[in-house]
Amino acid sequence: TGKTEAIQDIAIVTIGVIAEGLTAPITIDQSNNKMNQVLSFIKQSGIDEKDIKTSQFYITPKYSYNNQQQTIIGYQANQTVTVKVRNIDKSSKQLQLVIDGAITHGANQIQGIDFSFDNNENLINNARKQAIDKAKINAQQITTDAGLKLGRIVNVITTTLDNPAPMSVPNIMLAKSSSTTIESGSQEVSATVTVIFEVR
Repeated sequence: TGKTEAIQDIAIVTIGVIAEGLTAPITIDQSNNKMNQVLSFIKQSGIDEKDIKTSQFYITPKYSYNNQQQTIIGYQANQTVTVKVRNIDKSSKQLQLVIDGAITHGANQIQGIDFSFDNNENLINNARKQAIDKAKINAQQITTDAGLKLGRIVNVITTTLDNPAPMSVPNIMLAKSSSTTIESGSQEVSATVTVIFEVR
């Protein structure tokens, strides 16, 4: 088994706006206005449009119950977008800017942050190479102890390959008066291989 560790370089933030109104059209307008302000700020902060995606939008009625009868008293709209912030391994300033700025410009939900790697192939390849190198050392030791001579590798079987799963930070408490501090930390990627050698 080979292992490699690296600091995650991508954060995916889920930002939401909840709006309420007496009628559905009014509620939708309020939700759209708030979200447009949030999106305008996010784009101005340097996030590419391809890294911004609407992930959810729905509107539901609010009811009042009296004498076992329900009456619609208003509506609630919930709209969320996911924002991909890159290069956070170099600096978390843009991530903090996006979160704090979204709140300032009307967002009232930060549903969580997922940390991951933009390209995990290099990490997986490094872990696999480490596993193969370890197998060579072990095989050499075993054949030496047994009085045999180690030959060429005839097969390599990847029995386990652990793709790094996103690490999540749950809902963040919203506070306009203070700056949000988020650190992604590092994550380990491992690969397990079986290496078959000729021996003589």
